[in-house]
Amino acid sequence: MPFAKDQMLDNTKNNFVAIFVLIVVASVCGVFSSFSHGLEVNEEVTEFRIEGQNLYFLEAKGRGLTEVMEDESLVWRSQPGNTLSLGIGRPAYWFRFELHNNSFKSIERLLEIAYPVLDKIDVYFADQGKAFRSEHLGDLLPYSQRLYAHRNFVIPILFQPDQHVTVFLRVETQGALQLPITLWQERQFLLEDQKKVLWQGLFYGALMIMILYNFFIFTSIRERSYLLYVVFVSLSLVTQVVLFGDGYQYLWPNFPWWNSKILPLLGLGMVVSGYAFVNEFLGLNYSAPKFYKILNALMIVTFFVFVASFFIETNFILRAVSVIVFPVIFMGIYVSTSLSMKGSRTAQYFTLAWMSFFIGVIVFALNKLGIIPRTFLSERGIQIGIVLDVLFLSFALGDRINRAGQEKIDAQESMILSEKKARDAQERVLKMQAEANEELEKRVQERTQDLEVAMGELELLNQKLQDLNTIDALTGVKNRGFFETKYEHEWKRASREQAYLAVLMVDVDRFKQINDRYGHLAGDHCLKLVAANIQMSARRPVDNVARYGGEEFVVILPNTDIGGARFVAENIRREVERLSIDFEGVDISMTVSIGVGVCVPEEGVNEKRLIAAADAALYKAKQGGRNKVLLGEIKL
Repeated sequence: MPFAKDQMLDNTKNNFVAIFVLIVVASVCGVFSSFSHGLEVNEEVTEFRIEGQNLYFLEAKGRGLTEVMEDESLVWRSQPGNTLSLGIGRPAYWFRFELHNNSFKSIERLLEIAYPVLDKIDVYFADQGKAFRSEHLGDLLPYSQRLYAHRNFVIPILFQPDQHVTVFLRVETQGALQLPITLWQERQFLLEDQKKVLWQGLFYGALMIMILYNFFIFTSIRERSYLLYVVFVSLSLVTQVVLFGDGYQYLWPNFPWWNSKILPLLGLGMVVSGYAFVNEFLGLNYSAPKFYKILNALMIVTFFVFVASFFIETNFILRAVSVIVFPVIFMGIYVSTSLSMKGSRTAQYFTLAWMSFFIGVIVFALNKLGIIPRTFLSERGIQIGIVLDVLFLSFALGDRINRAGQEKIDAQESMILSEKKARDAQERVLKMQAEANEELEKRVQERTQDLEVAMGELELLNQKLQDLNTIDALTGVKNRGFFETKYEHEWKRASREQAYLAVLMVDVDRFKQINDRYGHLAGDHCLKLVAANIQMSARRPVDNVARYGGEEFVVILPNTDIGGARFVAENIRREVERLSIDFEGVDISMTVSIGVGVCVPEEGVNEKRLIAAADAALYKAKQGGRNKVLLGEIKL
């Protein structure tokens, strides 16, 4: 019995060992089976991405298909994470993954490579170490040679029952080397593709609406900022059309050379148009002169890169665009932020717009350089950024136009208010003069008995009347008598101090025609407005404006050299030219001719020479076509 018991224990141990060995062997076989059979293809799975540990790669280095299939010493690597992204300008690479149809019937699938700007893709299908099919794709080939009419590279595959397929891909491209591969059931592929097409359609439609809307605004108001904005957004739209393969599919399917060159050219165009828009919108030449010089230097570099793009490889151009674009965006953000902090609402909109675009470009560039993985946000982030950029820039442009319009309205209201004040002042002076005359008459009649008192009061009233009589009754400015007295005083002072003295002789062009055509009341109204505009241009307290006679005015500008006198004269001429006078429903426009005389008076010289020089210059301006400012020649 003890012997039988020991024998029973030994048999039990042997059974456990056998079971353990079977389990280990089954597990090992399962592992090797899983490794050797690769990704499983069956009816239940309608899509799966080939990425991460399932996708292996190595540099081509001149290796052909036979070598990569048979050389077991080659070290294949995989990249953890999502879609494989190796950056810009990388050498040719071999890629490998394995598929296994574990069902007992044939299965049809679509193999999609969802990156349409790859230059050259050679695809080989192998079974049991032998290649049985090859396909050659890429955007360097005419679109008509594609197996499946689609913007991406799509290959139909038929898996035989229990077939194990190894797929080898040799990829070579000048741009970013990314390989987003998905195996689709055709129905599921079409359903997902409709969603992508809808997204692209909404994106393209939104940009087209903004382009047309802002172009129509440009044709109406002729504001150059709108035209530059339309060019920039249009180039952004075409760039996205190229990146997502729609351009090659619908616009130039038979021009692969153009398809390979257009992307860097569009990038350079976006840089130039973006710079021009930023400069025009923010006025960098006066708001940030240092940045203005730097950006001008970058535009020169961009020009040379543009010329070189026709002769050198695309990857160098793309890298150059990546280097140039960031300073343009950064400087735009910096200047607009500075202006925003000073309270500019237009600059605040611009900052939001450029920040949105900047973030989108950063994410897109990092994705293409292989620094961050290819995801929905890294691929579509630039589109979201462009849409936000377009939206905020539209707000900024609209706000800018509204503010400009409001400033114009405020200026017109201010001018009207000044005119009303001048008219009120004139009426008050006239009223005071009438009251003074009436009071004088009354006092003379009442106080004839006390001659000394009356004479004293009369003298005071005469003095007051003399002050009032220095105002021209029609225009409200000083009269000629005041001018002659004031001019003699200023001449002596300038001679004594050896300071500049300037005289402007201003004459209304074709004033007789205004009187003849519209009547003297209209002419008087026009003279009032001209006088008011001259008075507004001669702003200093020491400047004096007087009516010299008829439609002629004179301006005394003490301590004013030639440059200052020209500036004041041109300002008067320009403001009168801009006047739009509405008199009893009739629009009247006017211009003035101005003669300028400037000198430093010398002792013993007749002061009338300066007036004569200004008057002679006025005569030449009249003879030379009117609406001009001419400097008279002074001979002391």
